Amino acid sequence: MAYMIRAICNVISQVWLRHRFKKSSTVSRFVARDVRRDVLVLDDAYIGNGYVVARVRTRNILYIARGITTEENFGTPEILHLKSIWDWDGMPWGGASLPRQVIPYIESEQLSDRLQQHFPSAQITVEIMNSEYQSWCMKVAIDGKNLEYVWGPLSGFGVIDLKNRSVENLFAYCDVYLGSMDEAVNFACDCAA
Repeated sequence: MAYMIRAICNVISQVWLRHRFKKSSTVSRFVARDVRRDVLVLDDAYIGNGYVVARVRTRNILYIARGITTEENFGTPEILHLKSIWDWDGMPWGGASLPRQVIPYIESEQLSDRLQQHFPSAQITVEIMNSEYQSWCMKVAIDGKNLEYVWGPLSGFGVIDLKNRSVENLFAYCDVYLGSMDEAVNFACDCAA
């Protein structure tokens, strides 16, 4: 009986989430007394896995009204976990918005193309690690340097420098977490220099 009730609650929850976070909708909520977060949903296909692809803007309404800050645009596409979408690390009364941990939405083909533009002789191979979550691993060989980029919607985006891997990080997901594709390209450029 308890299993059946739990199953019915899960179905109702999924229907409600799909209705609230449907593609192309903007969902807003105050995360602190003066701070409002707006979420523009770009892709709702993974809502059953607990996340959406969206663009976010977090702004202090009082600061904007008083001219302390200006209106912000939405950020770049990122993975938003539904459990933590409204989390606020700042003061309960609001204040300035703090930087959030962001998992950028990056497709392996986009990164591969950008790296190939910068390094035409680079050897790049991509392997899908989990087809349900579309996580991937990309091995890049640039002039004797071997890098491994990893991306997953649950674990994040990062890079491993296979030649300079330290013993402390041997079993870590990555050596350096990255917040954007530009950071990934800059890391490759720094390693190749």
